[in-house]
Amino acid sequence: MSSDRNFLVNYGWNGFFESHLAEINSDGLKIGRVICEERNLYRIQFSQDYKVWGQVTGKKQFEAQSREDFPAVGDWILAKASGSDDRVIIQEILPRKSVLKRKQVGSADSQILSTNVDYGFVTSSLNDDLNIRRIERYVTLIKDAGVEPVLLLTKADLSAEADEFTQKVQKSFPTLQVYAVSQENFENAHFFKELLKPGTTSVFLGSSGVGKSTLVNYLIGEQRLKTQSIREDDDKGRHTTTSRQLFASRFGGLVIDTPGMRELQLLDHEEGLSSQFEEVEALLSQCRFSDCQHETEPGCAIIQALEDGALEIDRWQSYQKLLREVRHAQRKQDKALASEEKKKWKKISQALRDKYKLRE
Repeated sequence: MSSDRNFLVNYGWNGFFESHLAEINSDGLKIGRVICEERNLYRIQFSQDYKVWGQVTGKKQFEAQSREDFPAVGDWILAKASGSDDRVIIQEILPRKSVLKRKQVGSADSQILSTNVDYGFVTSSLNDDLNIRRIERYVTLIKDAGVEPVLLLTKADLSAEADEFTQKVQKSFPTLQVYAVSQENFENAHFFKELLKPGTTSVFLGSSGVGKSTLVNYLIGEQRLKTQSIREDDDKGRHTTTSRQLFASRFGGLVIDTPGMRELQLLDHEEGLSSQFEEVEALLSQCRFSDCQHETEPGCAIIQALEDGALEIDRWQSYQKLLREVRHAQRKQDKALASEEKKKWKKISQALRDKYKLRE
């Protein structure tokens, strides 16, 4: 195995990956990080000046049981040359320190948004499309991965009520860092220097048209990503980014830009939900009855908190909605896993039968 040590450290390599590398036979393989994904091809960076496309071995593709078994942007991989100067073959994906994923639209499968990140920036524009409930979804997803959420309220210069909106968001998420930014004051956003230190990786998430690509272009110091403004008639965004990509920022840390999401559905994000709604779950544990339905039962801590104003009805309803979604996803995922296991053994059995036929 050969690699540039300075490159590895600057690109987020640390003791976590080092310890797992020791468990793998890496002779003749090179360490790289996935910086882009395009239709089962992966752009991999091996040093400051060497980037190349790679693909997964046929064996790995055969053994894969879900999309999570394939590389994703942010992954560290081990690869070897394929005999072509512009291709490598990915042999191993190193264990992931963190995985941000969502439910794939129209399927029970998961879709990885990024891996091995330290900060998850939730971007939302300061206009009529600002939605606390939507931000709760993003924060739940990020916290479930063990990643620190940061809230970025963009286009602050376009709203006469920017300060009021910012205070509202900070009140809803009192433990999180909340910042209002605009294209005109990116230079004054000093918190980026602290959060985007060398060796860190941050992912930027949000709906279309909220200014993610404009912000990432500033952070990487060049116009690499296409940008479009939001539609004036309904404050909704247009899709600009079409794939997830990782870049080195002007502050030394790495940033991952993601396509805008019109829909964000949760999977088995139960830990993230518990973390995001700690005060709600603390109240649930105080109910007199363990099977309390929180409707008419005596001694219900939720009912009391709603009456006292200690818990807002919107937040309680949001918790219930997201919990139902998580439970539903868990049930569907259990069925999907059973089905995938059946398909895997059917494929193995067929391969064995074909093998014996060839022998005969």
